[in-house]
Amino acid sequence: MTAVAPCWICGGGAAETREHRSKASDLRSLFGTPTQADPLYFHTAKRKNFRVGSLKADVLKFSHRICIQCNAARTQPHDRAWAVLSETLRSRQPPIVGPVTEARHFGDGRGFAGGPRADTQNAARAGPCG
Repeated sequence: MTAVAPCWICGGGAAETREHRSKASDLRSLFGTPTQADPLYFHTAKRKNFRVGSLKADVLKFSHRICIQCNAARTQPHDRAWAVLSETLRSRQPPIVGPVTEARHFGDGRGFAGGPRADTQNAARAGPCG
């Protein structure tokens, strides 16, 4: 029998769940619900165009696991705060980004024009949106 690793957050509970790299609700809002016939494509430095036919796919989740208690109690306030911020940013008028939401490709940041670091620095230099 294989021992279950401890939770990486509290170190105590049996780590049985995994968190999404990007919130599943964000992916669903931006790209819809992928299917085997109409998948998303995930990119990393090691692999391009990895077909993703479900938002529950392992490739969309971190490899480290957390316990059910941390998943239910410790991370929920942060999940809810992110959901509010994410919805606010997506519904902003005028939109922060244009038709990039039509693309069905995402991954390690190579979709950013200058890379995520350069784009973040550019946003910081631009100051608050008006």
